[in-house]
Amino acid sequence: CQRPMERLDKAIDQADVHRADKQLVSHARALLSRFTAELELRRSMDAIPKVKLPVPDPDPDYWTDEDQGKIEETPEYPLPPESGVYIWHPSANLTKLRGASMRLEKGRARATQCTGYPDLVNAGNVKHKAVSEELKQLERKDEEDKETAIAAAEKAAKKLKKKKKKK
Repeated sequence: CQRPMERLDKAIDQADVHRADKQLVSHARALLSRFTAELELRRSMDAIPKVKLPVPDPDPDYWTDEDQGKIEETPEYPLPPESGVYIWHPSANLTKLRGASMRLEKGRARATQCTGYPDLVNAGNVKHKAVSEELKQLERKDEEDKETAIAAAEKAAKKLKKKKKKK
């Protein structure tokens, strides 16, 4: 779909160069802008990843590595880095969902600004609401995972310090 739109853009530019009716060129640019915005909104909705959401009492193998964040294991680990603060990396799926959500938000804003097809804009709004809820759930899980991981690292650091004192 991108190729015909590029050709249309070039045709509009050529019409402008050849001093076509300014109003017609302006309407053509507005229409191209609307088409581009609608296409991006549609693509951003299709790009939303499927992610596992928190469930009560999940099975031990419910979460995979992509679903869980982790502390960066610096050379000092399990002791904190020199800054004194552990470096946390959110899960890959949370990171993907954040990026897709931002893309969807930009697509919605642009399609709304260009007065895109109302049914498509409404579908984007519904999708955004659902993604926002999923994002909130994964953000809460990520925060809980971070607290658990830091507590485990601090406990391991205390054990390491005790071993060093005994030597």
